[in-house]
Amino acid sequence: MWLVPAAIATAVTAPVVAAPDDRHAAGLIARSAIRALGLATLIAGAVGAIAPFLIPAAFGRQFRGAVVPFELLLPGVVLYAPPVSPAGDKSGLSLAVPAALKSSRAGRKIRPQLRLKEAKDG
Repeated sequence: MWLVPAAIATAVTAPVVAAPDDRHAAGLIARSAIRALGLATLIAGAVGAIAPFLIPAAFGRQFRGAVVPFELLLPGVVLYAPPVSPAGDKSGLSLAVPAALKSSRAGRKIRPQLRLKEAKDG
């Protein structure tokens, strides 16, 4: 499910780097993230629809109970799918993760650690 968003991120990297200004680059990134999120949602919906049939067929009837937990994980997979800006974010996190970090109490504790990691890696 993450292959399509990763491919979109790869495809948009060169146009972002070659963009005439930051505003144009930000627009490219935003459009690609929205497309990646939409495609990940469609793929997850299709996977969720066939999971009740595919999981028991592939692993046996005793795995029928795994369908509901699998389907419950799909929204998280979708939210983690759109990659962060290919223009230089070194955290390696999805778009949903920085948004959650920005808005949560735990995020205020984690952000300084991520900045330290970026400084070491950079």
